[in-house]
Amino acid sequence: MGDYRNHSKETGIGLCNNYADLTKVNRAKKGELKEKVRLDMRLRKFAHYATRFKEHLKSVDLDKKRGEQLVSQIDFILAKSGNKYTLADFSFLNDVIELVLKARRAVANTYSMRFFMKGKRKKSFFDFMQGELELSLESLSRLLIKDITEFIEMGPDKSISLKEEFFKFKTDAAQIRSAVDTHFIKVLGSIKNDFPEVKEEEGKEELDSSDEDSGPVTSAKVEWTCYICTTNNKKND
Repeated sequence: MGDYRNHSKETGIGLCNNYADLTKVNRAKKGELKEKVRLDMRLRKFAHYATRFKEHLKSVDLDKKRGEQLVSQIDFILAKSGNKYTLADFSFLNDVIELVLKARRAVANTYSMRFFMKGKRKKSFFDFMQGELELSLESLSRLLIKDITEFIEMGPDKSISLKEEFFKFKTDAAQIRSAVDTHFIKVLGSIKNDFPEVKEEEGKEELDSSDEDSGPVTSAKVEWTCYICTTNNKKND
């Protein structure tokens, strides 16, 4: 592309603005700039989905630690309650931990699927459903950060008892888990079957904005940053 300082000198405007200017001064062959832009967009798209994939995998480790903290709290309550409670009273929390870890890995893997997905309508529907999955997952994950020792009270014999608030929390948590589990089964089943409910227009491969080749900017009416040389250009007067 050459020294950016020569762009305006040679053409009178920012050289990166117009493909015709590039070819006129023999700085690019036909199709070269468009291919560079296409590859740049493809790379940015890959980086986006790869980052989301990695962040969800990191969250798996965080959720594991939260689950371990919950298990420690359960063990403490059982040890101090004088045999008033058993593991069965806390099994709903183990179910939550198990589902969060499974769902977190599933959501992480949907990002690699999204990168390779074809069809504008399927992509739009996928993005919506994926967003719903993440909201459901986070509502479930928040249960893991609850300190259940807040629900205990000390009796006259210094043994621990659970307050009524714990059993309300248990009911609410079980309902959230059941709803999220049902939601995940339905959505992941739809993803696995390639969204049979979504129909693309026959004979036409629709692209979304992440796949389109935007091409060079033909007019710098506002301040913008060149995607080739990364130089900021001030607006034209």
